[in-house]
Amino acid sequence: MSAFVIDASASVAIVSPDEQTDVSLAALKRLVSHGGFAPSLWLFETANALRFKWSKAPAIAREAIARLHSLPIDLVDVEPAVIRGSVLTLAQRHNLTVYDASYLHVAVVLSLPLATLDKALIAAAPRESVDLLVI
Repeated sequence: MSAFVIDASASVAIVSPDEQTDVSLAALKRLVSHGGFAPSLWLFETANALRFKWSKAPAIAREAIARLHSLPIDLVDVEPAVIRGSVLTLAQRHNLTVYDASYLHVAVVLSLPLATLDKALIAAAPRESVDLLVI
């Protein structure tokens, strides 16, 4: 087993008791053991998703965000030229948002599997020779 790239959808699933499965718990264990990677926008995407998920329970949202952001996930800065080039190309090729294409880009560049729940990313990853960890 090795590190992997994790997107916001998979990240929220591993810290949300109502979304956890045996697979997501295994991914969390692998993440803790081997670490992970995500583009730096992951910080904003995950905080936003958890804020809305627990909008009526701000303390729970803050705790979930803190727990998630304390995991061993190395953030990868994606330079503007790369966004205009490789990331935009992936987005156009696979009809992805530029945000989602950034996760795919990081997985391609680092030659690592991608953990996601996103259907479009699940479809696009194999076409870019990226293995999937579907949570």
